[in-house]
Amino acid sequence: HTFNIQGRNFTWNTNLTFSRNKNRIKELDIATRIYYRNLYWYSEFQTATRTSVGEPLGLFYGYQMEGIFTDEQDILNHAVQIPDPANDGKNLVDKRTGVWIGDVKFKDLNGDGVINTQDQTIIGNPNPDFTFGLSNDFTLGNFDLTVYLTGSYGADILNYSRVQIEGMTNVYANQAATVFNRARYGLVDPNGSDLDPSNVFLANPGTDIPRPTTTDNNRNTRMSDRFIEDGSYLRLQNIRLGYTFPTDMSKRLRIERLRL
Repeated sequence: HTFNIQGRNFTWNTNLTFSRNKNRIKELDIATRIYYRNLYWYSEFQTATRTSVGEPLGLFYGYQMEGIFTDEQDILNHAVQIPDPANDGKNLVDKRTGVWIGDVKFKDLNGDGVINTQDQTIIGNPNPDFTFGLSNDFTLGNFDLTVYLTGSYGADILNYSRVQIEGMTNVYANQAATVFNRARYGLVDPNGSDLDPSNVFLANPGTDIPRPTTTDNNRNTRMSDRFIEDGSYLRLQNIRLGYTFPTDMSKRLRIERLRL
């Protein structure tokens, strides 16, 4: 608590509360010592969080996004996400049934050349580094004003609504404005086929939003750091304006104070 200004007609006081909490799992009553929490059926029961001995509770768990595939060679040089038995098990490059230009490229964390569950890792922490509350109280004559702010810093959030509003897998679902920056194709030969991978390239290589697809064979919407966001915030929790009536007026009006 601080008394910033203490004048005859004006005062300003501040109250600050600060909390820093940490947690770590010491023991789990399951043989694997790891507890996975899945998303619901509409998300294919994907693993979303992992709780393990020695770690904080409920860490976000999934794949890491490395970028968007830019052309056929980029797909063939990357770890296998959908194998092509006819091409020595390399990625199947096909617009309808395989990996295609504009699909998400996931990181091969264990370096085995295949993207699978062994490449899942911790991708976020929902626990904040600290939380706080800040209250400022002002008085000016008979008026008083209280402004109360709350905040949190360092927590990650899973914005899984983006699977629906940025997924572009359902022609009947509304999409967010961000999909205007989705992966778009260009053709090496404008007269050539857009089904020929050697003739297709990513026209906007800076995008981090994949192509629209109703099949999503590459599982672009799988649980990944693409949907993890910074959950830090500063919120105006409450603001209160008041007036205290002078004694003579208060007696006549039978009102001592007004608060908004």
